[in-house]
Amino acid sequence: MSKKRPKVEEFLPQPDSGPAPLPSGFPRWKSFAWDGWQAEIPVEWDLGALEVSPKGGYFRIDDEFEPRLMVRWQPLKGNFDPEKAIARHFIRNYPSISKNHPDVRPRIGASLPGLSKTFRGLDYKTYSLRFEDHRSVGLAAHCPDCQRAFVAEMNTTEKGGAGERLIRRVLGTFSDHPRGKLKRWEFFGLSLDLPRSLTPVAHRFNQGYLYLSVAEPGTRVDVSRWTLANIHMAKVDLEKFLHLHFLKKRNAPRFKTEEAFIHSHKGVLFHTSRKYFEPARAFLRRTLRFRQPAYRTGMLWHCTASNRLLLFQLGSNKARDVGTLRLMASRLRCCKVIY
Repeated sequence: MSKKRPKVEEFLPQPDSGPAPLPSGFPRWKSFAWDGWQAEIPVEWDLGALEVSPKGGYFRIDDEFEPRLMVRWQPLKGNFDPEKAIARHFIRNYPSISKNHPDVRPRIGASLPGLSKTFRGLDYKTYSLRFEDHRSVGLAAHCPDCQRAFVAEMNTTEKGGAGERLIRRVLGTFSDHPRGKLKRWEFFGLSLDLPRSLTPVAHRFNQGYLYLSVAEPGTRVDVSRWTLANIHMAKVDLEKFLHLHFLKKRNAPRFKTEEAFIHSHKGVLFHTSRKYFEPARAFLRRTLRFRQPAYRTGMLWHCTASNRLLLFQLGSNKARDVGTLRLMASRLRCCKVIY
């Protein structure tokens, strides 16, 4: 007689709510950069919130599930107390904990790997905060070069060595101002270097469309990017798309166009015409200190590698400033898709 086999209970693995594993060979890290702020972050992180004003600013980088890195800054020329800055940050960002759990406070002087070389020359203090399942680490610092005080905080869900390696890579590569004459801008797959003196004046992040504008007196750079370029170009060519784009804008300038190759891609070069009585106009611009540039030169091209349309515009006081335009546009990495 055959014996009955004992019942075997099959247990399904517990569901994993973390991010899906990346394919083999896929890049694990990328750069984030905005107006001098720069850090290396995991490839699945990206910009989640951004607020900028003359009194300071704030940005937050999220992964698929939660905030991971937060930076808040403000101009400061007087004395700086990092411990008071940490206390103010704790009360502002954790009001329920600070009110209902008076015994929970950030631990000042936490040991964070990889920071000593990165923040050399800055007045700063590190801290860590633990409450139930929440763990965050960060620092409050003042940079004498750019005269900004800031708090950078990182939420870590990873435990053990993985968490320490993540802190070392992100905060260890963190910087608050550029080191050279160029400033990196990198977010949502857009990556370019522009002169350090240009500061942000406008931005727009929509689904399928991204816009960035930076300027200084007499110079303005506008960058627009559309995804799914093959759909946009299904019924129009580049010149027609350019005209339709400017027709949507109030007081759109008249411009001349010509075919060009940009980053080895087929494109269109355009510029506004030289105005009458230019010497007198230039004298008035200098005398009255007009900040708005007199002329606009730009280029539109279709990057087939990333399937994106890119519009790069330069506003300057020189008519048909193609040389400067091409130099600036050459520092835009249009084929760089994710990393």
